[in-house]
Amino acid sequence: MTRISCFSFLLLLTSSCSINENAFSNTEYSYCDIEHLKIGCSEIFDINQELYYVFIYSSGCYYCKQIEGSIVEVALKSDDLFYFVEYTDSISIVNDVEFTIGANSFNDFAILGTPTLIKIERKILKLNIAGSSEIAKIIEPHLFS
Repeated sequence: MTRISCFSFLLLLTSSCSINENAFSNTEYSYCDIEHLKIGCSEIFDINQELYYVFIYSSGCYYCKQIEGSIVEVALKSDDLFYFVEYTDSISIVNDVEFTIGANSFNDFAILGTPTLIKIERKILKLNIAGSSEIAKIIEPHLFS
């Protein structure tokens, strides 16, 4: 009886996910396709644009690989500017990134982990989210527009 209950719970949990699976299924693109959009971590706040996104990933990260094709497709096809940063130890990792909202320099910047998507507007950090599911919620409208 316990096995059935566990199975039912897992079935309910997986079927209630509101993320469109297509946000994770694109394998047509890879990080190799965005070499021209890669920047160093110290350059995150130095881009001379009004509004742009920065995707921080690690080549060995399972969740970064899971969303790789979709985030690269959005970067190449959307009107929004995207840049990519490969994670290094010089990027601080913290348990709460709420304090980073409003940051305007790399010294005041931190992430929860990889993958992370940040939005910078007028050199001020406006969004700092981590995790492939949360990032998929942001990029999904770009994939299907």
